[in-house]
Amino acid sequence: MTRARAGLRAAAIAAAGTAAALAGRLVRRWPGLAALVCAVAGVWTLAGYSWALVTASAFALLADYRAA
Repeated sequence: MTRARAGLRAAAIAAAGTAAALAGRLVRRWPGLAALVCAVAGVWTLAGYSWALVTASAFALLADYRAA
């Protein structure tokens, strides 16, 4: 059971990294849309959805600050 949990956690981290990379591209092309995506991800997270959304939105915001 512990190995299965570790595998799921690794998959979630990889998915969050992929989402962050895509969010970085989104920020560069459409900054307004990226801000909307971050806001929606934050609301979903407050509603109890996956922590991967928080990670992706945090990286998108970081990329936005770097682009500015």
